[in-house]
Amino acid sequence: MAMAKYDLTPRIAPNLDQHLVFPLLEFTQERELYPDDQILKAKIKLLNNTNMVD
Repeated sequence: MAMAKYDLTPRIAPNLDQHLVFPLLEFTQERELYPDDQILKAKIKLLNNTNMVD
């Protein structure tokens, strides 16, 4: 969690296409930068507005 303060994902994600944000969320989940439940909620919110499936 110490590295989360250096993570730029929250700053650049609003400027990216939704389809590009999903791999970023996967990467942050693998690196355990944020709690899993927080990342899962972000993924669900992201996928609600698309036709993407995980």
